[in-house]
Amino acid sequence: EILVSVMGVGLFGDRRGALMAALLWAVPPVVSEAVIYQGARSSLMAGMSVFGGFYMYMSGDESSPRRALSVLLLTVGFLCKENVVVLPVLIFWYDANRYEFRSLPWKRYIPHGAVVMAYFLMRWAWLDLETLQMENPPRSVGVNLLSQAGSIMMYLKLAFLPVGLCIDHDLSEVAQWFPPDIPFWRRPAVAIPVLVMLALSGILLRRKSVAWSMAVAWWFVALMPESSIIPLVMVANERRTYVP
Repeated sequence: EILVSVMGVGLFGDRRGALMAALLWAVPPVVSEAVIYQGARSSLMAGMSVFGGFYMYMSGDESSPRRALSVLLLTVGFLCKENVVVLPVLIFWYDANRYEFRSLPWKRYIPHGAVVMAYFLMRWAWLDLETLQMENPPRSVGVNLLSQAGSIMMYLKLAFLPVGLCIDHDLSEVAQWFPPDIPFWRRPAVAIPVLVMLALSGILLRRKSVAWSMAVAWWFVALMPESSIIPLVMVANERRTYVP
């Protein structure tokens, strides 16, 4: 909560707004699974690496050791959970809200990018672990994308209306755009346009409202490792919302 609060001061420029953002992140029951479930410790440690690494980058300048500490936290975070791969993307979008794209400081991203590349090369070459390809995926990429659209809508609903929390949501796969057996708001034909409009609002308002743009980007980017093209066994899981 302290890390989120100090990050909020930099993003909002207002201590009250930062405190409110920290409370909205810390208090919602939807993130309780990541805190109380022993198997979710990796999410807590990865979250600390992401929040800490982002703050160190945001608060440091070119010659500041905080930038190096941001890279170190990314490295340590990979030892906890691969979800920390979102940190360089969040850093890039933070800069994209402050600079024109042609003026972005691309050299700043080399250390973070090198850590990401080194991790995936090590995972592929030495650890012999699956990265983006699975021998027996639980579902196809297309079906997974349709299923995850409804899952993300469920996460949004639980964040603001935490009714029906469950450690193991038994959500079935969705292979149609308008399946009749799931709630209307979770059907891909409804969920995908809503999510696209939400994402576009963050892009179009990036120069007018940095706080809103970062909030939208943080939500979608932080969910990408577990709620996008890579099919995982469980369609939805509340602890995936810890970093978002």
